Parts: sequence; C-alpha cells; structure tokens
Amino acid sequence: LDHRLRVGQLSETMLSGGATIGEIVQVYVRRMQGLGVSLAHVTHGAINTVHLESCDALNLQHALSVLTSNSVNAGASMVGIGLTQDGSFVTVEIVDDAGGFDLGNIASGRALSNLTSRAEYRCLRHRPVPRGSAVAVDVLISPACADATGGR
Repeated sequence: LDHRLRVGQLSETMLSGGATIGEIVQVYVRRMQGLGVSLAHVTHGAINTVHLESCDALNLQHALSVLTSNSVNAGASMVGIGLTQDGSFVTVEIVDDAGGFDLGNIASGRALSNLTSRAEYRCLRHRPVPRGSAVAVDVLISPACADATGGR
C-alpha cells in the first residue's frame, strides 16, 4: 500500500476510537522499508499493545511523522525507532546515520521546532551518535484527551 493510503487508514482508525502504539509505529516502519531505509531496531513488546485515545494517538503519529521525515530528508540509510513509556509520557526516539545537526539552529516554523512549541510535547532533545543523530521527544498522554474522547 502507498504511504498516504496507510496514513489515511490510520487516521480513520485513530479518529474512530484511537489506536495502539504498534498500529501507529507500523505505518512508519513500512514507510522506511518502502523507501529502502534499513531498520536498525524497532521497539517490540508490551508498549506496542498500549491503546491510545484519538487525540493522544494523533499526537504520537505527528511526532513519528516529523522525526522519521527528518531522518529521510537528511539522507538516512539506516533508522532505529525507540519507544518507552514513563507515567503520562511516551518517548519517541529516532536514531539515524544521516550525520549530525544542531537542534539550536532549527529555523522557527520548521516541523522539528514546532514540536517544542506545542503543549503535547516535552523536551525535544538531540544527541550525536556514531555517523548520525538521535532525536527524541516526550509525547503527553493526557487526562484531558481522555475526558474529551469519553474516557479510557
């Protein structure tokens, strides 16, 4: 399936009752594979079965979209996708081999900089890794979202 079709199907699923973290991640795993990008690792296990309500799922999907697109646009040939949950946050970390960059020099209005200005995201951070970068952001899993969508 085309990436746009997968994203469309995922959006419909998320808007009609949410999605699991695994369902959201799978769209971006397939996108990487379809672009010929090798996957160094993808987090497996219980976190992938965590169900997120619609607005939380959309926020996680947005973070994955921004971070994976950043890697692809930088020329990554290998990407790792890491996910952890700590309380009311899910941390998304994308590690790639596309060289490094300075998070402080990201122009305002760019997708990466927008992750720092929205209340749903906390602590966008970057660290160099051999031949690349690791970029992570914490995505809020909010009680307000649960209230807006009828609870968890």
